[in-house]
Amino acid sequence: MYSFFPGKEDIYREIFLRRAAAFMPGMQEVLGSGAAPRRQLLDLAAWQVGFFRQYPHFGRLVLRGGAIASPVATPAEDTRIQENFAVAQGMQADLFRRGQQAGELRAGNPAVLARMFSGLVSAFQAAELATKPGELLPLEDLLEVIEAAFATR
Repeated sequence: MYSFFPGKEDIYREIFLRRAAAFMPGMQEVLGSGAAPRRQLLDLAAWQVGFFRQYPHFGRLVLRGGAIASPVATPAEDTRIQENFAVAQGMQADLFRRGQQAGELRAGNPAVLARMFSGLVSAFQAAELATKPGELLPLEDLLEVIEAAFATR
């Protein structure tokens, strides 16, 4: 292994980037569906949870790497991970902007709302990873919280 990679962090980075290469197009597909922004937000949460359920080791890497707090994540110098994070957050912020314009999503700074959304999904993911193997938390519970936090009444 170490004839291909200088160290453990390099292996981690490449595994992370390989799985992220599948994650980003999935996000784009959900956000390009043409559904109303409120629906897209719920679909995006469901899709992300499904992705992390399909690839639980990647979910652990995301949590380990501090993806929700990417600017302080390690390795801090890896610009590719930072760029992926920025693109994902930008796509989510754009969803919040569109939802605000449509009157479907709450007012507020779209970038902050995108971070909060990511935080909720990450917290759900962390809670699920802490359960017994094979046990899944009810996705409906997360979607209910997201709708209450971000949708207009």
